[in-house]
Amino acid sequence: MSVCPFANQSYRYDSRYSGRYTGGPNKGVLHTTEGGSLPGYGGGGSAPHFTVRANVKTKTVTIYQHFDTARPARALVNKSGDTQTNNDGCIQIELIGSCDRTTAEKYGIIYWPEAPTWALDGLKKLMRWIEKDRGIPRKATTRPWLNYGKDSRAPGRIPASYGNSPARMGQSEFDNFAGWCGHQHVAENSHGDPGNIDIGYLLSVTPPKRTVVTLVGVTLAALATIFGVTTGQLEAANPGIGPTVGPSVTVTLPAGANPTPTATTGVTRPGTGIPTAPAPTAPTTPPATTTRTLTKGMTGADVKTLQTRLGVPADGKFGPKTDRAVRDFQYVKGLVVDGRVGPATRKALGTKWVKPTVRYGDRGRYVVVVQRIVGADQDGKFGPATLAKVKAFQKANGLAVDGFHGPNTWSRAYR
Repeated sequence: MSVCPFANQSYRYDSRYSGRYTGGPNKGVLHTTEGGSLPGYGGGGSAPHFTVRANVKTKTVTIYQHFDTARPARALVNKSGDTQTNNDGCIQIELIGSCDRTTAEKYGIIYWPEAPTWALDGLKKLMRWIEKDRGIPRKATTRPWLNYGKDSRAPGRIPASYGNSPARMGQSEFDNFAGWCGHQHVAENSHGDPGNIDIGYLLSVTPPKRTVVTLVGVTLAALATIFGVTTGQLEAANPGIGPTVGPSVTVTLPAGANPTPTATTGVTRPGTGIPTAPAPTAPTTPPATTTRTLTKGMTGADVKTLQTRLGVPADGKFGPKTDRAVRDFQYVKGLVVDGRVGPATRKALGTKWVKPTVRYGDRGRYVVVVQRIVGADQDGKFGPATLAKVKAFQKANGLAVDGFHGPNTWSRAYR
């Protein structure tokens, strides 16, 4: 039995239909329901293994399991005598919402190719569990993930994923495939879901959550002893950290660290009543050309260079505003959003982050960032509510109130 521990088990259909896998390496298939509610799947006759519901109002993800993953589901066309699609090691996930922008806008349902990060993270969690449960490799088909082809902004210009498209695998190719694909890739089928979903982000590794504490004037060795970790683990979690922490430096504790000190020697955590050790000598400011990984709490000429390239006040201190700008940049560029400026982020940033003018009618990741900045609902659609918020932001900051989130408005975003 393979039952997902964090999935709702209220809509199971195992007892109604029998089935077993007949061959092929294990693989995952993503679908979209093209509706806004949990389907009945004809009493389970066309059900997948899982259905994912992303609630935009509460920003929560609910996962329903319909079949045990040790047996096949029933969401694919499965012709007799040819490739056994459902039975070919397929673990299937339906996403409540649409891969067609026109349909999503008409019915007010989630548009999965531009789904918010929190929704994709919920799907990622399920995918990681399935990979471990069924031994599916964390990779995608090399065939393209095509837009569904009904984008009202560019009719006839974007290739359709429906039918016999360049995305569709042949029978032998599908039978031998291992990894993740969409319904648009499955042999014998014609559907084009889930469109051009962000498969790169879905396959990326989300950094583990870590505990952050602020300490002053304590040696790294003492800190490691107090929190039950090694100095190597602390250094890995805090690139560029010196042998003495302080003064008033925020330290990220590795996963597994005890966030409550059990010893007192050398501990200088504010609010604990423990004496503060002498502050260390200020470290030498690194040159602007350094390639160290930059994170929140660090200082130096290289931080100032980063800030200039991001378009934030360049004071050489990696504070909350710089951290927010880094995370926004990583998000719009499809990078891992962790606030750490390492090789990948540095390469993508180049010499300057050139931000587009975002305006009424636009959609996508830059719209989500603008909505966060001005305090609008982050649905990725620049509609009337977002326009009003942008104008209010411009008025509050003494800018021309034109509703265009252009260079002047961006310049106020991280101050």
